[in-house]
Amino acid sequence: MEKVLKKYQNLFFYSFIILFLTVFMFLFVSATNPILYNHYGYDSAYYRYIGASILKGKTPYVDVWESKGPFFYFIQAAGALNGTLNRKISLIFPMQILAMLITVFFLERADFLMNAGKRYRKIRFLVLLVCSLPVYAVTIQGGNLTEDWSLPMISCSLYFFMKYAVKTGCISYSPKVSSQDVRHPRSYAFNHGICFSMIAFIRINNSVSICAGLLVIGLILIINRQWKNLIENVLFGLLGMLVVTLPLFIWYFSKNALNEMLYATFLHGLKYTKIMAHGSFSSEEFFIRYLPLIIGVLLFFIEKINKWRISYLDIIVLVILCANFVMLNIQNFLRHYFIIVFPVFLFALIVYAGKSFVTEFIILSTYFAYMLYYCNDVLYWNFTGNKYPTFPTANMFVPKAERNSMIAIDASPEIYLNMNMEPISRFAAFQAGLFEIEPEFKEEFLVDLKTKNPKWIVKTCDRKIPQAEIQTIIDENYSLRFMDTYYCFYRLDETMQ
Repeated sequence: MEKVLKKYQNLFFYSFIILFLTVFMFLFVSATNPILYNHYGYDSAYYRYIGASILKGKTPYVDVWESKGPFFYFIQAAGALNGTLNRKISLIFPMQILAMLITVFFLERADFLMNAGKRYRKIRFLVLLVCSLPVYAVTIQGGNLTEDWSLPMISCSLYFFMKYAVKTGCISYSPKVSSQDVRHPRSYAFNHGICFSMIAFIRINNSVSICAGLLVIGLILIINRQWKNLIENVLFGLLGMLVVTLPLFIWYFSKNALNEMLYATFLHGLKYTKIMAHGSFSSEEFFIRYLPLIIGVLLFFIEKINKWRISYLDIIVLVILCANFVMLNIQNFLRHYFIIVFPVFLFALIVYAGKSFVTEFIILSTYFAYMLYYCNDVLYWNFTGNKYPTFPTANMFVPKAERNSMIAIDASPEIYLNMNMEPISRFAAFQAGLFEIEPEFKEEFLVDLKTKNPKWIVKTCDRKIPQAEIQTIIDENYSLRFMDTYYCFYRLDETMQ
């Protein structure tokens, strides 16, 4: 009878989490959400377009250019398999829900490893989950971005960090722990290698939590002179990386595009980080972005006041928190970079919340109330600020026969989904920032404009294009045919055809 009751308790617990997170995603993820039909997401729309292009036989970076990793674009291609690419009803949104469920599942398993057998563990986990979800809600910015697709791999590695701590007895301080006890299982290193390489070929900055945790484990092995185990872990980690990278390398090598892929994914990313690293924002915005990490560190010190000895797990958690703070302080230009804080914050709560009840209740309840205000802003914008698509009437004015001869210049990339248009250049979006980082790409783009003579050019109406040469081509060879919300549609003059 007890086993049957426990089975139904588990079924109810996991069913509640699935239903709760599904509703949460419908409320806060807007870019791919079918009930928020008219919002395609700025970056998200372009990523979906690239995924659709793969299914049409195009190669990212060669035929259509953007700087995210190839694994990310294959996710977008998988989401486009149902063929409804120019509308919101696609596989991407259920895939996002699944990714969120996987993220939370690994963190719940980490909580089980640490707190198995404790009374009200499941209720406590649900409370901590609710406390941590505002981090995701206020940073998601529409969703379908590299950061939210990195969360399952981050939480998987966090789970294995916890499993290592529990397995070796490093979850609590013990002067009797021998060097033999701290050996790191090779299978864990293999899994970390897979998780790291998947994120590296999405956006390598998002792997900071995995790198920080592995650094601590490596130092533990070195301090305890576990040289053989260290070498084994390095080799098995590389083997895990090979599982992900080898198919990608083979595919791009077969397309004669391996160099282009590596350059865009890593070298261009470094240039982008250097130029676009720091944003300017208010103290209010600072707290929205950094408060979860600050609270995680604060909970660590509160727990250490009561119990001053530091375990290896404490070091892993503290280093991960601090590494995220440092990395996100180096590159904090956009709020959605901070999505990766969500699993780290929940992991810290799992480890430390409940040790000093009154103090932590005050901290977490104050934080939750503070963030709830901004969650309300996100909901208001999602459900009242997206009543109209960016291009409500363009389909009526641009002939279908001419939609394969156009380019949008620093306009919302959702035009490629909404109007089913094909750009004449591989630099189809975000040109202003891209050309600032890669001036030679501007020259290629100018050649495309001059030799391919696109019938339509779409640009923002209220400002000139930063590149004077491009603006001159528009002024001399094109005429404004109509305006659609914030964008102007220019048609190639008959004399130029």
